Amino acid sequence: MGILSDIFKGGTEGIFSGISGIIKNFKADPLELAKLEVAVTEAKANLEARIVEAESRAQEAVNATMRAEAASEHFLQYSWRPLVGYSFVATVANNFILMPYFQKWLTPLPIPAEVWYAWLAILGVTAGFRGLEKWQMSKNGK
Repeated sequence: MGILSDIFKGGTEGIFSGISGIIKNFKADPLELAKLEVAVTEAKANLEARIVEAESRAQEAVNATMRAEAASEHFLQYSWRPLVGYSFVATVANNFILMPYFQKWLTPLPIPAEVWYAWLAILGVTAGFRGLEKWQMSKNGK
C-alpha cells in the first residue's frame, strides 16, 4: 500500500466505523442488522480494493513513463533528471564554494529566485518519492 491508500484508509475506517456504530445502536430486527453489517463490511472492502487498484494504475503509469524515457534514443529525454541535479550542484559549487577562493577568475552566476525554487522543487520531489519508495520496499521486506 502507498500514500493514497494510507490517506484514504483512515478516512474509510472513520466513515465505516461511524456507520457500524449507528447500525449497532439502531433497534431493529437482529437479522436485518446482521445484513446491514455485512453490507457495510463488503462496501468497505470494495472501496479499499478500488483505492489499491487506482494507486497501482497510477504507479504503473509513472513506471511506464520512466521506462519510456530510459529506453529513449535521445540523450536529453533519458537524462533530464540527472542533468537538473548536476546543474544545481555545479551552480551551488560555483557560487558558494569556489567563488570565495577564486573571485579573480570566476564570476558568480546570477540565478533568479524562480529557478532556485524550480530546482529545489524538482530535487525535493524526486528525493522524496525515492525515499518513500525505499521506505515502502523496506516496510514490505523487499
